[in-house]
Amino acid sequence: TQSRSSAASDVYKRQVAGQVPNTDTADIHTQTKEVLDNIDTMLAKANSDKSRLLTAQIFIKDLADFEVVNSLWGDWLADCPKPTRATVKAELVNPLWKLEIVVVAAQNTID
Repeated sequence: TQSRSSAASDVYKRQVAGQVPNTDTADIHTQTKEVLDNIDTMLAKANSDKSRLLTAQIFIKDLADFEVVNSLWGDWLADCPKPTRATVKAELVNPLWKLEIVVVAAQNTID
């Protein structure tokens, strides 16, 4: 059997660079869904998935959009452990982006 300490050494972390929406002119609902889809894609490429998220940082342009983002985030993670999360109001590089999300997830192997 594998010891607890050696099992822990087989887990690696992968940071997914800030994911932004594909459609600059879309509303907050669409932009959020696009960003979450992008995260799913990037995590799959990193041999991970949203069930292995450790932490997330959500940068949101307008806090009036928080409830929509929070609802979609909760739906996206409905069957998954919830990672630690910070949500920050921020001016984003592209003024048409309404949010950007950065996540760190565990993976079982190194690419």
